[in-house]
Amino acid sequence: MWRAPQVAWGPDVAGTALGVSATPSPMAPSTKFRLLWTVVGILLVAALGALVLGPGRGMRSDIAAQRARVGSQLETTRAQLKVTRTQLQITQRQLELTTEQLEITKDQRRIALDQLELAQAQLGTARAQLGRTEESLAIQRRLVAVAEETLQQAREINRKTPDAQPADPVRPMVS
Repeated sequence: MWRAPQVAWGPDVAGTALGVSATPSPMAPSTKFRLLWTVVGILLVAALGALVLGPGRGMRSDIAAQRARVGSQLETTRAQLKVTRTQLQITQRQLELTTEQLEITKDQRRIALDQLELAQAQLGTARAQLGRTEESLAIQRRLVAVAEETLQQAREINRKTPDAQPADPVRPMVS
């Protein structure tokens, strides 16, 4: 343990060098330092006690209030978790329905493409039939023209040839 040198704090005594006394004064410096350090230590202990114990009472009530708040927040969080789980279930069901609708839509698209292909084939057939019908109509028009021309020639021949008895055009001639 460290000890402070014994120095007299009073007036300089004769026969001493630099105020160091050979005989201790009634209140030696070591006793003064001990008393001073004891007072400082007691004050420090009291200050630490005030720091620890003084706010401790308020902190206890704050901690109790925080526990109550945490309990309330926990209940709120549990309720939110329940709602979130319900929302998740609803969202999963919506996803399932949307997936089913997507499959239905894909089937409808496939059917529509098949129908389009069939309609295009029918259109090709109808166009071919139209072409043949137009050819047939052109042939029939030529035949009508030929028939009209033949009829005209027959009339001309009939006009040039006198007939003894005109034949009934509806009934055939009997021989």
